[in-house]
Amino acid sequence: MSRLVPIFLTTHAPAWLVCLALAACGGSGGGDAPPAPTASPQAPGEPTLLSGHPSQLGCVDGPAARARLSSPQGLALDANGDLLVADPGCSAIRRVARDGTVSTFAGRLGIAGDQQGPREQVRLRAPFGLAIEPGTGNVFVTDNEAHRLLRIQASDGAVVSLMGTGAAGATTVGAIPAGQPGAGTDPYGLPRRRQDRAALDHPTFIAPMAAASPEGESLIEFVDAGNQLTQQVRREPSSTPVIVSSRDNCQGLLTATTSTAPLICSRSTTIGASLRDGQPTITLAGRQNFRADTDGIGDQARFLGSTGLAQATGTRLWVADRELLRELDIGSGEVRTVLRGLDRVGTPRQIVLSADGRTLFFTTPTGIGRVLLP
Repeated sequence: MSRLVPIFLTTHAPAWLVCLALAACGGSGGGDAPPAPTASPQAPGEPTLLSGHPSQLGCVDGPAARARLSSPQGLALDANGDLLVADPGCSAIRRVARDGTVSTFAGRLGIAGDQQGPREQVRLRAPFGLAIEPGTGNVFVTDNEAHRLLRIQASDGAVVSLMGTGAAGATTVGAIPAGQPGAGTDPYGLPRRRQDRAALDHPTFIAPMAAASPEGESLIEFVDAGNQLTQQVRREPSSTPVIVSSRDNCQGLLTATTSTAPLICSRSTTIGASLRDGQPTITLAGRQNFRADTDGIGDQARFLGSTGLAQATGTRLWVADRELLRELDIGSGEVRTVLRGLDRVGTPRQIVLSADGRTLFFTTPTGIGRVLLP
């Protein structure tokens, strides 16, 4: 199996790698233990398991308590209020209904491949990041092991490759002369390529998307982990040069809804911001390699291991930080702990906020959790 670029600072192997070692990833990976109970959130701040199991891996569709997932990562809410979840260990994108029922949205459970086409026939290797485009319903996915950025068209369900060749490689910015696939190298020494000729190296997270403009200029921000950078590309196959937003290997990504619309990047012990113009990312809060659950302002704050990000209100963001839910004001850099104990149903990874802003959903190593916000 090809390598997976390390994303999380941990001494343990990624859970989905363990699942891939199981036979076809088709079992629960945990014997004949009874299904985990699921329940609606009982009170603000009380995490519950929406789907999956607190500890068992697997690739099983079905009712919430019997469904199994294998290291789910990116997630997004569709227009119907259902969750779409990238499940790399199952080589599939899963749909999670409001009652927790799990079904396969794209790919085939436990069968990896690199095949585009009708959604019913598509094969994925390790879908990782996921975003839904408001207005169109198009779904954008990074396939970590196929080194691709994909689009699943809402109109006909077709899956097309927007970027990537199926093999690991490097791309970067540059004004490309018409009719040419590339032109020299950029200041980092990486070859310049057009989006339609570009190669990626283990892409991971995608920032939630804004609605497309009438000119179709909606942009996709995603992490190209193997090349240690965050890229910005167009939603349609294009000869327009790729833009490197920052030289960051983010563990969570968000375009904040502020006047300057900075790109926010969680980097385990720090949270950074980039203005998407190639300038270095600035640190908003935390201190590199210093781990703690300390509230404070700027570099006085400490994170345990920040991952997922979600917009709250104004300049305020939610940050998943191991078993904590933290609030970050990107204007002042102030960090405040709001909830503890989210890991009672599994340590949060990526997070998404419900349309009414009251419920936070999150992926765990083996399931989907939720919590009513206080």
